[in-house]
Amino acid sequence: MPPRPSPLIYLPLFERALTTEIGIAFTVRNVDRKYFCNTLYECRTQANDPRLMDLIIWQPAPPHDQDIYITKREVELDD
Repeated sequence: MPPRPSPLIYLPLFERALTTEIGIAFTVRNVDRKYFCNTLYECRTQANDPRLMDLIIWQPAPPHDQDIYITKREVELDD
């Protein structure tokens, strides 16, 4: 079995979510989505960056059951 890469390899996903108005969405294929989300949580923990705690990771229900969202907990939209 090949060595598992560091969860920090996914840190650019969090950095991208921080720079957008609401967050990001992406699709995963050929991987267990729950396992991938757990790896994202591990990445956030290992990064030890308090800004990342302002982001949430969530998995929408079918028919979007291959999507993962990383969004801001709170968003202020202009009127």
